[in-house]
Amino acid sequence: RDLGWKLLWIHDLDGIIRATGGCDARLLDAVAAPVLQHMLEKYGNVIFCRPSRDAESVESARRIVELLRGQMYLVRLYASTQTLESRITARPDTVENRFRVKSQGDLQAYRAGRPWGEQLPDECLVSTENGTAEEAAQAIRRWVCA
Repeated sequence: RDLGWKLLWIHDLDGIIRATGGCDARLLDAVAAPVLQHMLEKYGNVIFCRPSRDAESVESARRIVELLRGQMYLVRLYASTQTLESRITARPDTVENRFRVKSQGDLQAYRAGRPWGEQLPDECLVSTENGTAEEAAQAIRRWVCA
């Protein structure tokens, strides 16, 4: 918010995800690409939240940003499995999104389905283990504005 950047959260496209029956990475890339390009052209700076470390997805976004002569910042928020499990069970389930992690089983499936291993080039790792959302945002802001 402090940077004044617009936000594109991949689950804003939930209707498309639901209509097509799932989270197909290439389909999401194809749908998100023109939306991201439009937002970059219109607003200049955009925060694109995509919970994927799929190499093709990252490169698809990077190509769009580079085409518009922009700069891309990769940020990975992380916390321990125990912390994530406690957050899942503590939050009210008021969001209707079938892709939202709502249980320990969902969390295990989410983590198993993504290549979390090594850090990607130029990726900033931000721990959310003990801090607030605002503290994580401040760490990202310091990195982006450095």
